[in-house]
Amino acid sequence: MSPGVRRSHAGVIRFAHPAATVFDALCPVAEKLPGELVYSESGSAEPNLVYRTPGRDGAAETIYTYAVHDAATRRVVIVGVRAGDRVTTMDIEVDAVGPNASRASVRITRTGLSDPGDEAVGRLTAADFEAELARWETDIAHRLDAG
Repeated sequence: MSPGVRRSHAGVIRFAHPAATVFDALCPVAEKLPGELVYSESGSAEPNLVYRTPGRDGAAETIYTYAVHDAATRRVVIVGVRAGDRVTTMDIEVDAVGPNASRASVRITRTGLSDPGDEAVGRLTAADFEAELARWETDIAHRLDAG
């Protein structure tokens, strides 16, 4: 087997919300993601959380774990595995840029685990990543604004 195809993209999302509030929103329970919280001692984001999301369009489910969840540095590293397809690592750091303003530095790395996974990862472009960040920015800001 040859090495998997890997794509990594980085960008910044800006929010008109305090950094701690944005960091707290990086939680599958707070995000109300479809799926199931498999493991969490607190019922929300924490180190070693495990969350399962159903596959879309016939894809396999994805299992996520919080490899890092550090409230002091406002950094989270989430690793997701879609069996037989790909591994996704999301490394996110939220910094304050004012009392009610913050930015999230996001790096997402995807690695194919199979020919179909390699093909899917290989098709990802910087424009796809920018669109993904724009959706995150809109979704998170909307949830925070709604309270």
